[in-house]
Amino acid sequence: MIASRLVYARERLNMTQEELGEKVGAHKQQVYRWEKGINIPSSDVMARMAEVLAVTSDYLLGLVDEPDRHFEEDDLSPIERQLIIAIRYGTPAQVFKSLAELTDADTGGPVAGEEETVNG
Repeated sequence: MIASRLVYARERLNMTQEELGEKVGAHKQQVYRWEKGINIPSSDVMARMAEVLAVTSDYLLGLVDEPDRHFEEDDLSPIERQLIIAIRYGTPAQVFKSLAELTDADTGGPVAGEEETVNG
């Protein structure tokens, strides 16, 4: 995800790999490796690239689809919020229960608040 968004953001500004590398303190070969997905930039470099490319780091990371938008709490599903609360304040059992509910929701199984029933 980072690779394709990096290419898009750089080309949108008509910037070469060499120019981007100079602005973030990297060789053009390193920029090439990031854009091909061979390597992943460090968080410091990611922040500099976002600034140079006039996009958010959230966009480069694939958390949002608009280049100027930041990830917000409203982007989380209720189950994802529940999982974060469980991780921060809950017991390991609560974390695993929330994670199981999130996994079930992704696979079409029971979701938070629903009872799983067995026909028989």
